[in-house]
Amino acid sequence: MRNLDYELNIEPGNYTNRFEIVFTPEDGSLGVDELDLASLKIQQNNKVHELSVHNPNGLDIKTIEIFDVAGKRILQANFDAVKNKYDLSTLRLSDGFYVVNVATNSNTKAKSQKIIVKN
Repeated sequence: MRNLDYELNIEPGNYTNRFEIVFTPEDGSLGVDELDLASLKIQQNNKVHELSVHNPNGLDIKTIEIFDVAGKRILQANFDAVKNKYDLSTLRLSDGFYVVNVATNSNTKAKSQKIIVKN
């Protein structure tokens, strides 16, 4: 961080590599875990009665849980291995809205998303 003005005298022209943007994680808001969680895609495919969680960055997923609108846990799946895609059957679920919660093994990061099940 600079506290004084800075003056620069250069010849006219294009300088394409003169500036760069650097982020410093002072408050932790630019953590890698947050960016990795954003890459998780949670999708409900009602044609095949299946919930898919796509994990392109190879996060260590610990659990995938499905909750009904009343907050009751309907389904919980635990995982020991890292996969690119996790599939869970939703055939036994009633039609309705649900919340899917995906948690990593660090227990500090999770992603939640609403889904609609139509069997």
